[in-house]
Amino acid sequence: MKRVLILIVCFFISLIIAIKSFAETPVSGNITIDTNWTLSESPYIVTGSIQVYPGATLTIEPGVIVRFNTSTGLTIGGQLIAIGNESNKILFTSNQQNPQKGDWKYIYFTDSSTDALVNEELNYVSGNIIKYCVIEYAETGITCGQCTPYISNNIIRNNSNGGIYYYCAGDDAHGTLSNSGVISDNIIMNNSARYQGAGIYCNFASGKGSPCQMHIISNQIIANNAQEEGGGIYCAGANMNIDNNIITCNSATISGGGIRCAVSGGSSSAKNNIITNNSASQGGAISVSSNGFLRLSYCQISGNYSAEKGVISSNITLSYSNIYDNTSPYVIYNDYSSDVGAPNNWWGTTDVSIIQEEIFDYWDDLTRGEVLFDPISTQPNPLNIPDPGTICENPSTSTTLTTIQPTTSSSTSLEPTSSTTIEILITTTSIISTTSIFNTTTTTTAGGGNGGGGGGGGNPTSSTTTIQPTTSTSFALPTTSTSIVVSTSTTSVAQATTSIQPITTTTAPATLCPVEAIYGSDSEETKLLRVYRDKVLSKSASGRQMIKTYYELSPAVVEVLQNNDTARANTRQILDNLLPAIRKKVKQ
Repeated sequence: MKRVLILIVCFFISLIIAIKSFAETPVSGNITIDTNWTLSESPYIVTGSIQVYPGATLTIEPGVIVRFNTSTGLTIGGQLIAIGNESNKILFTSNQQNPQKGDWKYIYFTDSSTDALVNEELNYVSGNIIKYCVIEYAETGITCGQCTPYISNNIIRNNSNGGIYYYCAGDDAHGTLSNSGVISDNIIMNNSARYQGAGIYCNFASGKGSPCQMHIISNQIIANNAQEEGGGIYCAGANMNIDNNIITCNSATISGGGIRCAVSGGSSSAKNNIITNNSASQGGAISVSSNGFLRLSYCQISGNYSAEKGVISSNITLSYSNIYDNTSPYVIYNDYSSDVGAPNNWWGTTDVSIIQEEIFDYWDDLTRGEVLFDPISTQPNPLNIPDPGTICENPSTSTTLTTIQPTTSSSTSLEPTSSTTIEILITTTSIISTTSIFNTTTTTTAGGGNGGGGGGGGNPTSSTTTIQPTTSTSFALPTTSTSIVVSTSTTSVAQATTSIQPITTTTAPATLCPVEAIYGSDSEETKLLRVYRDKVLSKSASGRQMIKTYYELSPAVVEVLQNNDTARANTRQILDNLLPAIRKKVKQ
């Protein structure tokens, strides 16, 4: 009986996955009225670039998947409300079977788009927002053209020319509240840049009023690589508050592996950051130009690497920070004639002669300013952000990630490659009655291994497809309390794992299949399901794999259905509830 239960559960899995996975909605062109992208119509396939015009709002529900064809993108001239949640993130990704960085363009907010308004605590009030989303395999993940969307709790990864490109306008152009750009609580990882700012690039739009105020708060900025400057963060012109971030394993070929500031607005600061294991030719941790300035305090600066000069290249002030275990000719290299204030720091030692050897300043070249490091902390300064530990190799030899674990679980769905493992939780609550074939309220799990994780660097060679339209999707029967729930639970029953291999044919076998056992061979329902099989499922490799699984399970399921009238009747009720979705897909 247990074996029969597992077989029938797998039969329903194949039907539900087939319907949910192939109910694609193609989209392209201009959006001029308020539009909702719903979970029931997901995934959305962007076949031509989308433009949201001023006065229109595009709202995207939690759990929606948006797949972009090559050279397409999403441009916002009006308003975008894309708010997922921790367990049901919105996914913006490539529509290629083997996705690569740069497969699609970007999510681009124009100057005419609706700026986000924030309160004094920097909490979102209204306007453009991207929250609890995954943005991957684009050229630039998010581009902001003289505007300030609210960007929070996202995973932004594997993009070819920057994770976030923020070109902000000043308060004279956009008002006192809207000119505060917020980038908070994101995981920004494994992005590249052709020039500056692989993780985050912030620049001020000159001629648009006084410099805007940018708040980069509580992000994990990991393993990004810039061909020139600012592997983790690059800022120019904007006033920056860079607080409570983990900036690690980033690299730049020229300067500023962790942070590069050029042409600062004059009031940029970095507080309570961990800046570790970054690398560059110079300024492996931090590099600030002669006309820039950055005030650092309560930061950990450790394990960084520079081939020349120092891991910290002025113009800065630095206080109450912990500076140790860096690899470079000097720790601080003062390139300019102004003094550098560096009091109350822990250097890993209290020996003044050793500290002086790690500094290049006036006492090495009298045209340079002095680094004023007295008084010295006699023990490490307390920080308000936890040390994540070593998550990449020493950047002096490699910046390859060894372990990356985001703070929250991601509900990312990736395009399957050569094989697909389906992780599903099926909750059977007396599916027909207390006298039914199931006769149980046991939770049965089909799946193997752990549920889908969050961020991970690099392009996957295989993927785990997690079906999760919402926290749960129920298909309730009209006369019973039955539900079949698809979820991201990690509980596993090894016997129920479905590992599907490629096949060469989708021809149905001559023996009776479950649909025919329920509806008859020549019924309208059977004909509809055959059309769905041939028109929809057979058009893709993963669909053909599902067809193969369905027919492999058919003999055992048919035997049960033919010998149990109650099971057959209740199974028909479930199928009747699925037929409208199938009929809709066939008509597309």
